[in-house]
Amino acid sequence: MQAAKTIILYKKPTLHKRGVDLSVVQTKLPFSRTEEITMYLSEVKNGVVATVKHVDSGCGMYRRILELGILPGTKLKILQNIPHGPVVFEKNGSKMLLGRGMAQKIQVEY
Repeated sequence: MQAAKTIILYKKPTLHKRGVDLSVVQTKLPFSRTEEITMYLSEVKNGVVATVKHVDSGCGMYRRILELGILPGTKLKILQNIPHGPVVFEKNGSKMLLGRGMAQKIQVEY
């Protein structure tokens, strides 16, 4: 993930009661709207269409994920992603689900 960009917002010069200048406030934004966000499938919110970027797993799990047809470049629409349950998604019109452990190994971008 790329480093956060610092944006400086200027406002009317004001002083705090202890003499601290509050005229400049710095805010960190994690990304701009034109950049793509990369995260794991288990972190994506409901309703988002994400593209598989990479699978971080061992040989057996990687083969299982490939058998499901989840290849790099595949688009997945997240239907349900609750904090401690499986991730339900749609791929080419078919509903599928993955356990949280497997979903934590699939990097996606949207």
